[in-house]
Amino acid sequence: QHIALVRFDRSMTSPQFVSYFLASEKPQATFRTLTDSGAKKGMSLLTVQKIRLALPPTRAEQEAIAKALGDADALLESLEQLIAKKRHIKQGAMQELLTGKRRLPGFGCVTNGYNLDYAHGGLSERRPRLVDVIQN
Repeated sequence: QHIALVRFDRSMTSPQFVSYFLASEKPQATFRTLTDSGAKKGMSLLTVQKIRLALPPTRAEQEAIAKALGDADALLESLEQLIAKKRHIKQGAMQELLTGKRRLPGFGCVTNGYNLDYAHGGLSERRPRLVDVIQN
């Protein structure tokens, strides 16, 4: 395999902008189209040289675009972390609720030694729990 190093004039080109541009959908589709197939997959140096880069006229504009995209990436990352945290909290709540370790307010109340049985619409005898047995 061969590797081609492409260098841009840093006084005129923002590396972050180029990175975002090359990772975007249209250039990626172009790369897939231009990739040589056969026994040796890849792109030839001539193919790489034919790729055109759409650059805004000033480095300042390129950097502003790259910063906006970077800010969007940071926001997405923080939202993904928040979603993961909320999923973890939900998983813990499910574990406690589905095993009976925790009850929702208003359910499973004990009145004068009887359980309020919402499923059957009445009172049922209170069954001793392990905690009750240990305390007695």
